[in-house]
Amino acid sequence: DRPVRDAFRAGSGYWEAISDEVSLGQWQLDIGKSCRLQLEAAGISGEKIDAVAECTCCHRELFFSHRRDQGVTGRQMGFVLMK
Repeated sequence: DRPVRDAFRAGSGYWEAISDEVSLGQWQLDIGKSCRLQLEAAGISGEKIDAVAECTCCHRELFFSHRRDQGVTGRQMGFVLMK
């Protein structure tokens, strides 16, 4: 977790807005919020951004989750569509 935290801290000015320390040295990241903030920083209006709100950990039937499945997972993909 620390290398991921350090990379996000170095690459953005909003670490505190996208992270929660859940135990000593372990964080949960709001990747969706991070993507939204990056898109808005690039000049895209927030009203033009849609996102899927489902939790990857909670919806086993829809998503893989590295942590939930302890590293034994498939792969999933995210994408951006510009209209």
